[in-house]
Amino acid sequence: MNNRTNCNFWRCTTRVETVPISMLNQLKESGLKVLDIGLESASKQQLLNMHKTVYPEKYLEMAENLLLACKENDIWVKFNLLLYAGETFDTIKETTNWLLEHKSLIKYVSVSSLVYYYNMDSISELIKLGASIPSGEYIENNGYINLNLSPEISHETASSLSYQIPKLIASQKDFYDIKNISYFENGYTYNQFLQDIKKCDLSTLPFYLNDDYNQKEKGVKI
Repeated sequence: MNNRTNCNFWRCTTRVETVPISMLNQLKESGLKVLDIGLESASKQQLLNMHKTVYPEKYLEMAENLLLACKENDIWVKFNLLLYAGETFDTIKETTNWLLEHKSLIKYVSVSSLVYYYNMDSISELIKLGASIPSGEYIENNGYINLNLSPEISHETASSLSYQIPKLIASQKDFYDIKNISYFENGYTYNQFLQDIKKCDLSTLPFYLNDDYNQKEKGVKI
């Protein structure tokens, strides 16, 4: 393998159950710096609802072991979450509690909400879980629908949570670091990033502002 100091950093997208932990050291030496991992949820019920696994406890144990191995090998973990049909404030709390328990091992969390696309499988299963089509939404208009996930979690609430949940985990520096591998253009500095976020609606930033920006947010309560 190449010496880590003489190669470019790279990232890859994968699943919790497919990462060869025994090879992480070799992957690190080749330049691997970021694992984008489709965790999807840390709610046992939601993992079952989305057919992610039939053994949610074992699945979350695997995720924890992977986090520890990545930390040992100086590889950053970015978890991707999906707010799914049947989501409630309790299931979201279950997920956020798990994330907070492992916060020191997680670099960033990206959150999206379920979208139903034209010609996907039957929507009836999603409706049975509590999802519904927002008033005035028609799939014929755009080929997709942003769903209400349950009577508790509307599409608007889910959209808000997609910004709030990352604030529990990641600072502006974490966000910059994770995006600076393969996303930001070469030479884009952290100081430039700080200047750019001053132009944004701060309430929609998917990270908390730290002392470098002279504004401290301690995350949100969910």
